[in-house]
Amino acid sequence: MAASPAGLRRPRPDAPRHGSSIDLVVAQERSAPHPDTRAMLRRDAIPIVSPRQETGRPLLTAPAWVRDTLRGAAGLPVPCAITLSPTMFSHNFDPQLVRALGTAESQFLQVLVDRFRIRRKGNGFELQVAFNEESPSIWLSAAKRHILSTLPAERRRSLQRQIEAFFASGAEAYDYHDPSFPFRLGNGGTLPVIRRGGTDYYCLFYRDSYPTGWNIANGGANTRSDLKHPDLIVEREMREELIIVEPERGWWHVFDWHDARLREHPDFARAQELWAEHFRRQGFREFATVPLPLKWSLPPDADRQAVEHRQHDAMRIRCGDEAAIYTGQGFLNVNAEDFGIEFDRIAKLSVGPEAIFCDGELHGDGLLNRVVGLFSVARMQKEIAAGQHHFLPDRIYWDGEDRTGDEPKAVIGDFLKGRRSSWPQLEDHIRRNAAPEPPGDPFDLCPVSRTIVRRHLQLQATEPPAPTPGEAFEVFISFASEDRALARRVFDHLSATTRRRVFFSDLTLTGGAFGEQIDRALDSVWSFVAVGSRLEHLNKSWVSYEWRNFHNDLTSGRKPPHSPFLAFVSGIDPRDLPRPLRVQPAVIADPADPAPALALLDRFIVKP
Repeated sequence: MAASPAGLRRPRPDAPRHGSSIDLVVAQERSAPHPDTRAMLRRDAIPIVSPRQETGRPLLTAPAWVRDTLRGAAGLPVPCAITLSPTMFSHNFDPQLVRALGTAESQFLQVLVDRFRIRRKGNGFELQVAFNEESPSIWLSAAKRHILSTLPAERRRSLQRQIEAFFASGAEAYDYHDPSFPFRLGNGGTLPVIRRGGTDYYCLFYRDSYPTGWNIANGGANTRSDLKHPDLIVEREMREELIIVEPERGWWHVFDWHDARLREHPDFARAQELWAEHFRRQGFREFATVPLPLKWSLPPDADRQAVEHRQHDAMRIRCGDEAAIYTGQGFLNVNAEDFGIEFDRIAKLSVGPEAIFCDGELHGDGLLNRVVGLFSVARMQKEIAAGQHHFLPDRIYWDGEDRTGDEPKAVIGDFLKGRRSSWPQLEDHIRRNAAPEPPGDPFDLCPVSRTIVRRHLQLQATEPPAPTPGEAFEVFISFASEDRALARRVFDHLSATTRRRVFFSDLTLTGGAFGEQIDRALDSVWSFVAVGSRLEHLNKSWVSYEWRNFHNDLTSGRKPPHSPFLAFVSGIDPRDLPRPLRVQPAVIADPADPAPALALLDRFIVKP
């Protein structure tokens, strides 16, 4: 009988057996992969590594007790000693931590891939990768640590420099294939950019596990669907990890999602239940849900022209015989230091000064309750450009409280106590993971965070700086590109008859940094007109972001009471408008002759 691999113990005859419903492709020990498997892999253009082909030893060999545990739990017949196949790597990974995809799907799921291609596409990049049902996969955090320990630190750093050199070069493609160094596929995240008091901040979470430091809202796949659709991971992790509450106002902010498939994830409800109980203990018993709009750096419903001209990336993922699935409008994050491939996006949110930021990540049946920091975008970008590795937040939150003014090290120390840890233990953890190199700074950015902040800096660098603000705007006209002509009629009329400074993006955006100019205008105006000819136009991501933010400012008191907030529509029944607009005045225009409606509009644009 084969010897037990390192890290595995042979169970007693009466020990419980673990496993799930599986379908293993098996081969004789020290033999080539099963012919059906070989044919499937050829069809999927994934390399086949025979057990003796490159290493002279079987890969992921499973002794009889492992075979019996897996197949017996599934009610399958038990053949002779087996090798889990196909395997693609020269490592003899612990089979308790690495399984075939068909057996590993759980609440944490990542596929190990040893081959992918990155090609330059327009102003961004596209990553192409494939896997199948027999691809090695991990489903435990311990598995990540196990594999990481087999990948030499110098090799990880060298490969990271190689990947970064490609992104910085003008090369057309980068082809990766190394069976001895797999990457984890099935990661997604969001870099939240918070607008607070006229300033933009990065919102990051303090991570006390490897890699230690400030991290974006990210995580791994749960299902095969997540593996093929990384945008689902992006939005789920943002919603799961970032909870924003204004206890004094009794407001509980809920994100306005593009993808309705995410609304009912049970982890969201559990995290909100735990935080609601936390705030009840502090005396805050009742909360009203308030939609909080997000503005993606390039939203899923963006115009094709915007998609083609912004520096964004895409992934093309194929599973088995299925057609490849394309996901765009994001940023690739290929991180050899943590052997991960991640798809990230950048989301803009606007909050009031009373907002409290909480961590909704669950740890077992409780809250992880990490420290949340807000970092000035302008300051952090300068510090990264200068090569800095020590970052202190401008504002800091923990345990449902604004801890700004306290030393960040003390706040993180309180968090570590809740984790039954301490600063000496954390620093020892950092030293051991860095060895033989010097330890990193505990206030550094995690590699994934540093990469996405750099991409955000590159994205902003493609646009000229925003012009110096002039006289403040008073009226904001919001519209989708399909309603440009109607919105122009509204702008021309209001500009001529009211002599107000009207913000109309087609004419009043100048220079660059258009997003910054829009946010400034929303901050300054006291009147808002949403123009639309179809409901779906008013609900497009950027348009919805604008009118929802003005509405939130109005209801929170950040805009004067009775500020004009209305819809100017054609071909829409006002009773069908989104609720914030439906309860406000609406002016209905005749497409053939909008002049009477424009004259009526004048009556509403009165400064409060």
